[in-house]
This record gives sequence, structure tokens and C-alpha cells, in this order.
Amino acid sequence: MSGRDSETAALRLEIEELRRRLAESEAALAAAPDRVDVALEVPRTPPMLLGVALKQARDSESRLSAIFRANLIGLVLEDAERRILYANDEYLRITGCSREDLEAGRINAADLTAPGFRALDRERSLGAFKQGVCRPYEKQYIRKDGTCV
Repeated sequence: MSGRDSETAALRLEIEELRRRLAESEAALAAAPDRVDVALEVPRTPPMLLGVALKQARDSESRLSAIFRANLIGLVLEDAERRILYANDEYLRITGCSREDLEAGRINAADLTAPGFRALDRERSLGAFKQGVCRPYEKQYIRKDGTCV
């Protein structure tokens, strides 16, 4: 399991733990409405804040998903080994790859990057993993058929 995969798994476990604690707190509130202080002490974070955080996470995920599905520009998610984990239809069109190639794990960002852009591409990719954000930059792709775009 890669570092990014283990981080994702850890975050999923943390979210599930927060959901469990929220459910326990809500049950405690329903069982003893005159003892709110006890219910708020069960989790370290007040249930209301956990609910807000979960809603914000869902909203953020929903917005990101809508941006990917819009296919206005080619968008891709890759792991630390540069394997493409998700690509929208526009990215696949630009690179000449198929959804089947993606699902079979046959697409690697480094392989699709033209030689003159590989150093910059790797630098930006590493920066994205370290900082959680990748500054926009221009690059050239090598399509599946060997042509450059």
C-alpha cells in the first residue's frame, strides 16, 4: 500500500470513528436530555461540530466530483508512483487513452509526459503531495498513438 493509500485509509477510519462517536453522542442525548454535559463529554469534539465537519466534507467532495464530471478541462488524480487513479473523459480524450486502460491500471502520468516536461512535471507532482496543492503549469503529453499534444 502506497503512502497516499495508507493516508486515505487512515482518513476513512478517522471519519468512521467520528461518525460512530457522533451516533453515540446523539443516542446519549436522546436517552438523557437533562444530562447534555455527559453527552458532550463522550467525544472530544462536540457532536454539532462533527456534524458540520462531515457536511463540509460531503459538500466539498460533491463540488469536486461535479468539476471532474463537467469535462471542461482534462483532470486527473494520481498516486505517488504517478499511476493514474482517476481521469475524467476530457483527459482521456486528450491523451488518447481509454476508460478500459484507466480501469486496468495501464496509464502512468510519467509515461504520458513528453521528455522535455518530465522534470517540471515531477517537481510539481511532488509539490502537490507535500503541500496538497499543485500550482498550474503547462506541459506536453505524448498521446497513446505517439503524437504530442
